[in-house]
Amino acid sequence: GAISIETEVRVTFDNWVVSGVSTNGKDVFVTDNSGNGFVIFDNNGGLDNTYAVGDILSGTAVTCNLIKYNGFAEITNLDATDLTITPGGTVTAANIAMANLAGVNTGALVSYSNLTCSVDNNKYYLSDGTTTLQVYNALYAFDSLTDGKAYNITGIFQQYNSTKEILPRSADDIVEVTERINPTISVADASIVFGSTFTVDDSAILGGEITVTSGNTSIATVEDLVITPVAVGSVVITVSTAESTLYNA
Repeated sequence: GAISIETEVRVTFDNWVVSGVSTNGKDVFVTDNSGNGFVIFDNNGGLDNTYAVGDILSGTAVTCNLIKYNGFAEITNLDATDLTITPGGTVTAANIAMANLAGVNTGALVSYSNLTCSVDNNKYYLSDGTTTLQVYNALYAFDSLTDGKAYNITGIFQQYNSTKEILPRSADDIVEVTERINPTISVADASIVFGSTFTVDDSAILGGEITVTSGNTSIATVEDLVITPVAVGSVVITVSTAESTLYNA
């Protein structure tokens, strides 16, 4: 169930900007554009008729409550007439490492590149290999993402308990990565002396596994990512994914 601590407060809005409004009209995300933010919440909905993305909020709210709800700060019972609402504000992406995202960053616009998708029970997750974001459809009802593919994503952040969630705002916020970064193979690396091997560095590969094959196994053999010379000569070593060839050396 919900874990909440409710406190009656007076909150002064210091030109904070509305970064997102949920499709159900119950949640309005607000950020100070430095990465800090919170949610204005009304269970009855209708906030989308009061606030719009880019609205600048200033003034002191006379009637509101502050709730810590499952990891992020919510402001409820807010009377919008206590505030000055000015359109024309700009929401800028905050420079926050994925690993450092926390509840205080709720409402911040964030952007990340080359994240690999996984799908679990019709839920979509994007990972940089260390930290995972769940892609949530509160602001934009995206169709689907594909397991194993890589994406660039921009959206509003919120943390629900221990789950870090990113809320894309439109189709433009989700971009499939179609270009793959070349693995590390240089001309010098292409000359391998007997008694030594060369291992293909796949750290730059975005999502999925790569395959390394030898064009002539009588000259060089390949096991996993390790190339071993067995005779004098030249050979084409091909590094590829299921989608396309990445590099020929």
